[in-house]
Amino acid sequence: MLAAAYCKAYGIPLVIWSYQSLVSATQGSGLKQIVRRRLISQASCLIGMGGQARDVLRGWGASDENIIDAPNTADNETLIRRYADAASKNAAQKLRWEFGKGRKIATVIGRLVPLKGTAALLEQWSALPQSIRDQWRLVFVGEGPLAKLVQDSEDDSVYHAGQADATLMADWYQASDLHIFPTLGDVWGLVVNEAMLCGTPTLCSVHAGCSTDMIHDGCNGFTYDPTVSDAASRLHAALTHPQLGRVGEQARRTANQFTPDRLAHGFREAVNKVTRITEYEELIPAVA
Repeated sequence: MLAAAYCKAYGIPLVIWSYQSLVSATQGSGLKQIVRRRLISQASCLIGMGGQARDVLRGWGASDENIIDAPNTADNETLIRRYADAASKNAAQKLRWEFGKGRKIATVIGRLVPLKGTAALLEQWSALPQSIRDQWRLVFVGEGPLAKLVQDSEDDSVYHAGQADATLMADWYQASDLHIFPTLGDVWGLVVNEAMLCGTPTLCSVHAGCSTDMIHDGCNGFTYDPTVSDAASRLHAALTHPQLGRVGEQARRTANQFTPDRLAHGFREAVNKVTRITEYEELIPAVA
């Protein structure tokens, strides 16, 4: 608010980076919604993370030409370096043996809190046929207040692995046949970027901001709504897909397009837009 007031007082263009998704946009008081609309009406340019953010900003009164997409990204280079390391491949084999016990592995990676859809996923998993659960282990990697809910499950196909070192997440993705992101409202979902970079297909909630931009259902991953009655059938379909490996390879190709450079380009484009600098002019060095 102070920055907006300063820009208005001194005639400086205001650029807003809006960290929103369709779910997050519904949160907040009426007063907050009014303030948002006023800020947007003042902004010379708005930066959103992708399709859902663009829809939200349009709904708040922004024009399409004033919205620039800057999709969120993981630390691709570090993750890929670890993934390619022989130590990661060996670690992944150990994880598959320790937690898979001869079964395929579906991982849920992140905080075990209500927003992440932990309870709903456990219910949907328990609704699967026993023949499917006999072939899979559902492994939760992370901690949080709902960890006990996972630990108390009487289903031997459900396991809580605890917290993992962030630098070793590539090991878990390599060990996984499917990654599940059952969120009820993340503005993006960087674990989806990470899993896809490692060639692991994701069953992604439509309530994740990234789902609109990253997941093409049945091609490079799967989408579902964890809040509706057919969620278990969508989970079943992903687990029994006959070509998960092919889907994972396509996921890797898609994720490679979501880079820090692409994110930075969105910000450069916004600054250039409000200062009337073209990309060509940006490349010309200033001469004192």
